[in-house]
Amino acid sequence: MVECLKSRPARSIVQLVAQFQPWWFNPFTPFGPVVEENSPSAFISRSPIEIITSGDAADLPWITSVTSEEGLYPIVEFIEGKFMAELDEKWEELAPHLLDFNYTIPQSQHARIAVKIRKHYLGNRKIQKDTAKSLIHMVGDRLFSVDAAKAAKLMAKINRSPVWFYYYNYRASISLTDVFNVTGNYGVSHSDDAFTFIDSGLPVITDQPTLNMQKIFLDIIESFLQKGSPPNNIRWPEVAASMEYLNYLHIAGPEKLNATCSSDFAEEKFWSCINFDENKPTV
Repeated sequence: MVECLKSRPARSIVQLVAQFQPWWFNPFTPFGPVVEENSPSAFISRSPIEIITSGDAADLPWITSVTSEEGLYPIVEFIEGKFMAELDEKWEELAPHLLDFNYTIPQSQHARIAVKIRKHYLGNRKIQKDTAKSLIHMVGDRLFSVDAAKAAKLMAKINRSPVWFYYYNYRASISLTDVFNVTGNYGVSHSDDAFTFIDSGLPVITDQPTLNMQKIFLDIIESFLQKGSPPNNIRWPEVAASMEYLNYLHIAGPEKLNATCSSDFAEEKFWSCINFDENKPTV
């Protein structure tokens, strides 16, 4: 198979990726980095969880983060179309692809797990435009936030270098959702924090509140590059060397930065009750 793939044009291979995305380009990353045989050219020869828990991850200061509505990607692609109704009607069939557990939960349990997750986030409500926020949080927690928090806590526990985490829920004047021409405000999307200080092709920031937010991010980056820590004028606790809770900075606006703590960030306790065959420590 490897020889066959090597003989094919890259464009032909990429065009066929859609066949591994059964519904509306989901799961949106069907192929990621894989563990290779140990060799000088290997990109990664052990799983990330093994590298971290064994203490072999780079012991360096780290800032990591999530936004409040991480799940807007990929939900934004179909949030205002007929596909919400299709997702509602075919939930048990489509959830394993949208939530990327098709290969990490036995097929015999797919329907049960899909129902369990839906019940937790939506209760008995239908999946439609006015319940989109709950769906967004479900997808964001599963695909981004739970494991982002776990990674931060694990790195803080294993390494000696400090780790900082921020949770960003300031809806600025530009958003990833602008690219998809949605009409409503569904929250703070995946990447919206970065779009305030990285040229993304979105409209130029001109409003003062977003410019103020931009300056805060640039100050954080400058301070971290120069001395390996956030600015002294921001009260931002390090992530503790404990898996029981998460210390983080809640950024709700340029004048709303608050240190906080959670023992159940992103519904982590709920997700930990589902036995996904993934990211299991080996030591």
